[in-house]
Amino acid sequence: GKLNASEVANLPSLVAIPDHGEHTVVYETIDGWTQEARPMPRAVLQDGSLGGQVEGLPRMGFMSATNPNGFQPGEDFGAIGYERPAPGGFKHLWMRAPEGRRVTVVIASCGRLAGLRRTISSLLAANDYPVDRWVLVEDSGDWRMAASLIEEFGDVFDILVNKRRMGQLFSLDKAYSVVETDYIFH
Repeated sequence: GKLNASEVANLPSLVAIPDHGEHTVVYETIDGWTQEARPMPRAVLQDGSLGGQVEGLPRMGFMSATNPNGFQPGEDFGAIGYERPAPGGFKHLWMRAPEGRRVTVVIASCGRLAGLRRTISSLLAANDYPVDRWVLVEDSGDWRMAASLIEEFGDVFDILVNKRRMGQLFSLDKAYSVVETDYIFH
């Protein structure tokens, strides 16, 4: 039904939370099969642009604790505990759709790692469309959870981490703000 004037006056505000980069950071993916030193996280501004590096936050990702300055592995990837995809596996991760049909995948998470693993595994196994960018936004405010996500998915996903819990709408707005493709799969 219709709301009366009193009910309308008591509706919560839908004004965006002002954000000058203090709420969310992004840990960007590293291109290529060598693990360069992962850059420090960068602030994500309200319009989706990236601000400066955020000092004081941990470097996270594959082997960041043992090799914080990166490394150049030889041919024996198994010696460092990392394997290339099987021949033909996940080929679509390195392909690009034609202009006008590019897609970014956005996944929102809030501290539910087991369900997220199933979702991502299922999506990667079933998807055969070339995706331009993979974005994962974590809203739990738990840095251990963020570290787990970056460790497990940081070589495919750009991972946005809210410094504290901001809610689903804020998180999705933030994730959508970094999308530059024609379409979003969410």
